[in-house]
Amino acid sequence: MIKETYSKLKTKYSLPPFDELNNEFEISLIEKDDFLLREIRRKITDKLGNVCGPLEGAVGGETHPMAVIEFGNISDSEIKKSMEIYKKLMYLIRQSQEVGILADEKKDAEFIKEFFKQWPLLKADIAKIFSKLKESWKKEVDEKDDSNIFG
Repeated sequence: MIKETYSKLKTKYSLPPFDELNNEFEISLIEKDDFLLREIRRKITDKLGNVCGPLEGAVGGETHPMAVIEFGNISDSEIKKSMEIYKKLMYLIRQSQEVGILADEKKDAEFIKEFFKQWPLLKADIAKIFSKLKESWKKEVDEKDDSNIFG
C-alpha cells in the first residue's frame, strides 16, 4: 500500500524512485500511508540525527572518551571536514523540523527532492569520516593520554 501511495505522490511532485529511497531510509517499514511524505521526511531526519552523534566529538571538543580516541587519531583537516559535515547535517535536520512545523505536503516533497540530490555526496563524505573514526579503535592509546580518556 505504501508503494502505491508513493507512486501517486512521486508523479505529483517528481520525487525520487521508491526503491532508492527505500534502500536508504527503509520507507517500506512505514505502517500507514496517511501523511506519507511527512513520514518519509521523518525517516530521513532520524537517520541524519543518528549520523550526527559520532560527529559531535569534532564539534564539542575532546572530553568524552570516544571523542578523545576517535578525533585524537585523525588529522586536523579531517576534523575540519567532520565539522563541515556536521553543520550540513544539522542544517538539514533543522530544515526538516521547520517543514514539519508547517505541515505542508508540498514542502515535505520539496525537502525530500532537494535532500535526495545532496545525499550521495554527503553520504560518501560521511562514510570516509566514519571509516577513519573506526580505524582509530585499532590504534594503541598512548599511556600519557590514557589519563585524559578515563579521568
